Amino acid sequence: MTDAGLLQQLHDRHGLPLLDANSFDGFVLAHDNVVLFFSHDPVMFPESHDVAVILPELLKAFAGK
Repeated sequence: MTDAGLLQQLHDRHGLPLLDANSFDGFVLAHDNVVLFFSHDPVMFPESHDVAVILPELLKAFAGK
């Protein structure tokens, strides 16, 4: 799966926002705590796919904390 496809899947399946340079500041300032998932070339950083799989579970486990 491409990096863009992975990010779109996180958005579509789990409702996670997709941020860009224009929306970053507003999102971060609007929340007390945030988790940011930065992605890049999946060939160079194949572990990003592993993080994408567990990220929704981590967010559930730490909800409200």
